[in-house]
Amino acid sequence: MLNGGKIKIKGDKSSQYITSILLSAPYSKKTIELEIIGDLVSIPYVEITKKMMEDFGVSIVNNGYKNFVLNPNSYNKTDSYIIEGDCSSASYFFAMSAIAKSKIKLNNIKLDSIQGDIKFLDVLKNMGVEVISNDTNSVTVSCNDIVRGISVDMKHISDTAQTLSVVALFAKGPTEIKNVYNMRIKETDRIR
Repeated sequence: MLNGGKIKIKGDKSSQYITSILLSAPYSKKTIELEIIGDLVSIPYVEITKKMMEDFGVSIVNNGYKNFVLNPNSYNKTDSYIIEGDCSSASYFFAMSAIAKSKIKLNNIKLDSIQGDIKFLDVLKNMGVEVISNDTNSVTVSCNDIVRGISVDMKHISDTAQTLSVVALFAKGPTEIKNVYNMRIKETDRIR
C-alpha cells in the first residue's frame, strides 16, 4: 500500500508515469499531492484517466495541470461500463481514407470522445479529409482527392504522429510534425 504524501514528477517526459500514480492514489494511506514539474505533455491522456476515475467515484483536484490532489478512497463497483473504441488504433483506418481516397465508417467512435487522439481527425480535416458524424456512436471519413501537406503541433496527440507521417508520404507538399520529442521515451524510440 502507498503511504501517500507529496510527489514531484517531471511532466515533459510522458503522461504514463502520471497516470500510474493517479490510478493507484486512491489506495494510499494518506492524501497524495502530485506536483508536475515543468510542462505536462499529452494532457488528453491524463484527462482520460481523470474522467474514468471520476466515473468510478474517485475525486481528483486538478490545479491547472500543475498539481493534483487525491484523498484515500475506493473505486465504486459497477455492473457495466461502456468502453469506447480506441482512437489511436482508429487513426490507422482514418488514415486509410486519406491515402486510398475512400470512405470509411468506424463504429464505437464518437467525435466528442474523451480520448485526445480524436483530434487526429482535425489534423486530417486540415489536410482535406471530410469528417462526418451521422449518429452518436460512429464517425465516417471521406477523401476524394490527394491530401495536402500541413505543419502541425502534435504535443498532445503524439501517439498519432507516426500515422500522420505515413499519410504525409501521399500528400501534396511537405508535412511538418512538431513538438513530439517525448516519443523517444515511449515503449520504444518511436522517432528513430
